[in-house]
Amino acid sequence: MPRCARVLPQVFTPKATKNDTKLDGNLAAKYVIGGGMETEVTLATSGVLKGTFEAANVIAKGLVVKMECETPAPGKSGLLSSGLTDVNYKTGPFDCKASYDFYKGDLTGACAALALRPRRPAAPQPLLSVAPAPQLARRAPSLA
Repeated sequence: MPRCARVLPQVFTPKATKNDTKLDGNLAAKYVIGGGMETEVTLATSGVLKGTFEAANVIAKGLVVKMECETPAPGKSGLLSSGLTDVNYKTGPFDCKASYDFYKGDLTGACAALALRPRRPAAPQPLLSVAPAPQLARRAPSLA
């Protein structure tokens, strides 16, 4: 089977609400890109398109990279109205998070490490304890 004919799992989720004569809703599509990156694209009836791309344990074990973006409402200028990148790396006692909003220029980050004191080893215990054999009194041979 040719590579282009391969079908990957997709999920489409429509949501809608009706108030009198107005219909509000969106259509969300989820798709997994070849290497394991999860994507979700949502189109709202307002004309706004939102996208989320998440790669968990794809680049490195314990690393999660997530990008979110949104187009401006119809009538407003620009290609995107918001964009955010989150990076989270966690391994053992080490946890690091960073976030960058590339429209506001805000960068935040935090790292934490849990330091554990090693326990003092207990005195070694014998696996098997053997009691000494009782001493028997020896009699001297009698010459009688």
